[in-house]
Amino acid sequence: MTITARDLGVNILSDLSPEMHINGVARAAYAFLANVRVSFRHIDKEMFRNIYAAY
Repeated sequence: MTITARDLGVNILSDLSPEMHINGVARAAYAFLANVRVSFRHIDKEMFRNIYAAY
C-alpha cells in the first residue's frame, strides 16, 4: 500500500518519490493545452506559443 502526503502543494509518496506530483502537473498541463487547442482551432504555432506562455 502506498501512502501519499501533500505538503505546500507538493504530493510525495511514502517512498519519497515525486512520481505522483509530476504526473499530476503533467496531467494539468496537457488539460490546459487541450482547452487552448479547442478554444483556438485556427491559430498558427507562434500564436499558440504566445497564448501558452501567457498562462
